[in-house]
Amino acid sequence: MYADNVSASAARAVESTRVDAVVTLFAACALLAGLLVMCGAILDRWRARAWASEWSAIAPPNGAVSAAEGARGLTTA
Repeated sequence: MYADNVSASAARAVESTRVDAVVTLFAACALLAGLLVMCGAILDRWRARAWASEWSAIAPPNGAVSAAEGARGLTTA
């Protein structure tokens, strides 16, 4: 009788450990996915900011046309 109780208790402990492992694995995957999304958003903002600063260095502010571009009929729009 005691051996049956011990083996049943051990079986429940093993099952509980499996459930804990699955829950922990799921939580780790969710955390990793969240970190990837956050890093992607940061990189996207960084790339957009770099692209905007690159174009702001090329194009005059507020869509203005420089005198040389106006003389040649070029616009920045």
